[in-house]
Amino acid sequence: MGSELRTLSLPLEELRDRIASREAKVAVIGLGAVGFAIARAAHAAGHPVLGHDIDPNLLARLGEGTCPHPHMASEETTALMESERFEVTGDPARLCEAEVILICVPTPVDEEGAPDLSAVEAATDAASAALQPGRLIVLESTTWPGTTREVVLPRLEVFEQSLGKDFCLAYSPEREDPGGHSTEDIPRLVAGMDEASLELALLFYAAIVPTVHAVDSPETAECAKLFENTFRSVNIALANELKDICDGMGIDANAVIKAAATKPFGFMPFQPGPGPGGHCIPIDPQYLSWAARKAGKVAELVELASKKHKLQPLKVVDEIREALGGDLMGKQVLLLGIAYKPGVASTCESPALVIAHELTKEGALVSFSDPFVRRAPVEHASDFISDQSLALDAKSLGAQDVCVLITKHSEFDLDLVAETATRMLDTRGCLPQ
Repeated sequence: MGSELRTLSLPLEELRDRIASREAKVAVIGLGAVGFAIARAAHAAGHPVLGHDIDPNLLARLGEGTCPHPHMASEETTALMESERFEVTGDPARLCEAEVILICVPTPVDEEGAPDLSAVEAATDAASAALQPGRLIVLESTTWPGTTREVVLPRLEVFEQSLGKDFCLAYSPEREDPGGHSTEDIPRLVAGMDEASLELALLFYAAIVPTVHAVDSPETAECAKLFENTFRSVNIALANELKDICDGMGIDANAVIKAAATKPFGFMPFQPGPGPGGHCIPIDPQYLSWAARKAGKVAELVELASKKHKLQPLKVVDEIREALGGDLMGKQVLLLGIAYKPGVASTCESPALVIAHELTKEGALVSFSDPFVRRAPVEHASDFISDQSLALDAKSLGAQDVCVLITKHSEFDLDLVAETATRMLDTRGCLPQ
C-alpha cells in the first residue's frame, strides 16, 4: 500500500491526507433522502459538509432547522443541522470549496421508459465548473452501466483537468433503506475509474460505513446496483402471482410464504401486495432493460415483472369494485396509507395514487389516512375528496363503504380497523381475522 501511495500526484496526495484526517470538505449535490443521509453520515465521521440543492423550498426548510425527511428524525439529524460544520446552499459556485463531491441526484425515466440523466449531467457540469486540482468526485445515483465512464468523465475533463493527476472519479451506488437500515450500517460497493480513484474513494467510505467492497470497474458496480433492485422486482412479482394462484385454489398465500421461509437455505420471503413503490423497484429495472436492449439483448423476465407491477394496482381496484357490488359511483373509499412503504412520508411511485386515480375516474369518493403523509401530493390532490389525511378513528372508519389497507404503517390500529370498518379489504394480508 505504501508504494501505491507514493504514485499519487501531489494534489491527490494532499487530498488523501485530508480525507484520512477527516478535514476534507464534502459537498453533497442533491439533498433528497439519499443525499441527506450520506451528508449526515459524512458529518458524523468528522468531515465538514456542504449540502447543495436546486429546490428553494427544501433549502428553506433546512435553513429553518427542519428535517425534510421525517423518517430520519433523530439525534444525529439534529446534531447535523445545528452543527457549524454543516451548511446548505443553492449556489453551485460554492462547490469550489469542496474537496470531495458526491452526486446524489434523481435518475428517473422518460415517457418512453428510457433513462433521464439530465439531473446527473447538470450536477456533473456544476462540479466540473468548480473543479480544482486535488478533488474526488463520486457518483452515487442509480444508473445504467457505463454512465460514470461515458457521461460523467467527459464532462469533468472539459476544462483540461486530468483523471488520476488532478482529480479522481469513482462510483459508489447508494443503498438507502428509508425507515429501515441506516446509511452507517450498510456495506458499500466502491469502484474507481483508475487505481488512484479507487484508493481515495475506499479511504473516504471506510470512515463512514462498516464495510467497503472494492469492485473491478464502475460498470460492474452500476450493474450490481440495478441487479439488487431487479432481484426484488422479479420476486415481488412472483409473490403476487403466487397469491393469484393460491386465491384460485382457496389457499392462504401468506401462509404458504411463511411456511416456505422456514427453509434455512435457498429461499428468501417476499410478500404480495398492491404493487411496489419508491424509486428502486418501479424504476431501476427499467434502466437494466434499457441497457440490455442497448447491448442487443432483451431482459424478458425483468420486463415481464415490470408489466405485472403496473397491473397490480388495477387488480386492487377490481377487488374494491367487486366488494362494493360492481358499482363504485358515490361509494366512500378510505385508503389506509398512501406512502409507498411503512414508516416514510414519500409517495414516490406509490400504488395508492394509481388506485385513488382509478377509483375517482369511476365516481368513487376517495379519502386517505396516513400518519406520515399529512397532505396528498399536489399533482394527485384531485383524486381525493380532501387532500388532508383523515384521523383514523371509529367515526371516520364507520363512515366508509370500504376501508382498504395499502401501507402497513405500525402506527395504524389494525384491531380498531377490523372491529369498526363496515367493510375492509386487506392488500397486505395482515389485518386481524
